[in-house]
Amino acid sequence: MAVTSQNKNESNSETEEFMVGLDSMASQHVFCDAEPLLYGLHSVDHVSTMTGIGGSMKTNVMGYLSPSVSVYHLPGSPVNVLSMARLADAGAIVEYRPYPEDIFHVTIDGTSYTFKRESRGWQSLYVQSISSRRSYSTC
Repeated sequence: MAVTSQNKNESNSETEEFMVGLDSMASQHVFCDAEPLLYGLHSVDHVSTMTGIGGSMKTNVMGYLSPSVSVYHLPGSPVNVLSMARLADAGAIVEYRPYPEDIFHVTIDGTSYTFKRESRGWQSLYVQSISSRRSYSTC
């Protein structure tokens, strides 16, 4: 879980882009940037403890990226991470396309995401920028 949450405001646009990592070691989906990316934020009956390289954090708030993808909101997390295993459990098609593309293509609930490999120093991560939900029309 080494992807930093980065948002960028594009000039002359209200759309915000948030970096999301695809993690084969994560057991849960966790977003720090919940409100712009998720809908249906709600408290759940139990408190879940998320443990990673940086320590442990607790939350009882979840939201949805799509109807099949529920995500824990962890405001103190430095990252937005989707668990590859949880995506597969939810029925996503997770496809690796080797060199020269070197991407993971994920399709779930009619939406496709392309996680491209990025090198950041000694880290090599698969990430995708996802637009904020605020940019979508609800009409």
